Amino acid sequence: MEYLTKQEASVVRERKTVIIERVLDSLYKTHKKITPQLLVDSAVSPKNELHTFFVWNDVEAGAKYRLAQATAMILATRFVCYLKDAGKKNAINMADIRPIRKFLPYKDQGFCPRVEVLADKEARNEVIERKKSVLRSWCDSVVDIEELLDIRQTILSVV
Repeated sequence: MEYLTKQEASVVRERKTVIIERVLDSLYKTHKKITPQLLVDSAVSPKNELHTFFVWNDVEAGAKYRLAQATAMILATRFVCYLKDAGKKNAINMADIRPIRKFLPYKDQGFCPRVEVLADKEARNEVIERKKSVLRSWCDSVVDIEELLDIRQTILSVV
């Protein structure tokens, strides 16, 4: 595996991404780590390149944060899915029980119960495509980890 900078690979990126990467690199060089708090603390100064990328009005930021919290609550809601084995009687094996999201995004209507979303053919296909995209993204994120090569190739051959 060989690593190239995006510049060496001639990859063109959006200006905002370039600015963010430059600031993150600088923070890492200075502090030997990057944390969300460190990033916010550095961006407080209007002279910082990232200052305009943040919402500094506390009322507006508070409203956005509450929406993010509400979304996290919806996504954290789970119910149990039992994977039935046709050959087994009614005995439930705890290893066959999986907690899964109770609510899923549904078209432009927000979130609806999983059962309803999956019953709608179009919405079900959207869920499947999103999940495949997550798998592709995971495969991209582990491209440099040799121990996961077989899993990565198997996933990519299916999705």
